[in-house]
Amino acid sequence: MNRDELKGKAEAAKGKVKQAVGDLTDDPGLHDEGVADETAGQAQDAFGRAKRKVGDAVEKGEPLCLIFADEGAQRLGKVALEAMKITRNPPARGPAVIERLRAEPM
Repeated sequence: MNRDELKGKAEAAKGKVKQAVGDLTDDPGLHDEGVADETAGQAQDAFGRAKRKVGDAVEKGEPLCLIFADEGAQRLGKVALEAMKITRNPPARGPAVIERLRAEPM
């Protein structure tokens, strides 16, 4: 597991907590921020997994095209689509979160 995977899992967990707190306190803005954080964390985790798989394939001398056929690449695509949905229709407090995500390097 690499740094991107760890940070992604932590960000996704933080997002789930924010969603739960938003639900308990009846704060839709906090809930929406949690959804954005969870999605960003899932994307970073998937990116980290893909990066690790590329590194493993290079070490083994495998063709890189085989990596993109596995489930990890498909999941990365699903997470990316979910993130695009949020950026197209941001929640009430989402624009600030989305701008922060755009500014952070993957």
